[in-house]
Amino acid sequence: CSIHKGENIEALIAVSGVTLIYLPPYSPDFHQLRIVGQRFKSILRSIGARNYPDLLKSLEDAFNSLSTSDFQSWFTHSCYCTSLD
Repeated sequence: CSIHKGENIEALIAVSGVTLIYLPPYSPDFHQLRIVGQRFKSILRSIGARNYPDLLKSLEDAFNSLSTSDFQSWFTHSCYCTSLD
């Protein structure tokens, strides 16, 4: 039993007049870090650094290559709000 779904928590929330909506079960298909990580690792593999100084530069280059639209598409894929407002 999860603390977040315990009867005591549900009762406290119900008393305050709030509607409780649970998140869906965890799915690696919608986990943002997995999605971003796949892209990041792909970029690093394509650069092919073989020593520590080159790896540091590659990490910086890989991070800088990610665009706002990349992050928006990942959030859309994960069913999160994508508005920049």
